[in-house]
Amino acid sequence: MQFTFVPLFLALTSAQQYSGPSTCRPIASGMILDCGSQSDAFQLKDVILKPSVPVAGQPLDIHLIGNLKQEIASGSTASISPTVNGAQLGDVNLDICKLAKERNLKVQCPVKPMKVDMDYSFKIPAYAPKGTYDISAYGFNQEKVRIFNITIKHSSQEKQV
Repeated sequence: MQFTFVPLFLALTSAQQYSGPSTCRPIASGMILDCGSQSDAFQLKDVILKPSVPVAGQPLDIHLIGNLKQEIASGSTASISPTVNGAQLGDVNLDICKLAKERNLKVQCPVKPMKVDMDYSFKIPAYAPKGTYDISAYGFNQEKVRIFNITIKHSSQEKQV
């Protein structure tokens, strides 16, 4: 399945925030946290990053593995909230199905329950500042029930993002 969550992190508009309780489970050396619950429609199993430490100006390959337990239909959204060094860069709220259609992805809504095995690659901007990055991503179905809750935490060093 080719589905794009990662580039959503870079957009800057308004988003809805999930503030309910959750217990985060580290994935990918603790840099990625699955903060969802067993009732979420998408269950993240593994994330593989290449390189394992992102580098400014270089591509980052992301491989997500998980299970979609419930259908994703029209009206489902992804909300992304990135911060750098504690400063919020902005938020994004995107329609998942509209994005899949616009990007001509192989899977279109409604998406039936299935094993998710997706790859995405993007270049990290060379101007990305050093520091601490936190990116929270939430997905909601058309009834505003959470689909997923993933957090990326990274502290950069010399040439890293």
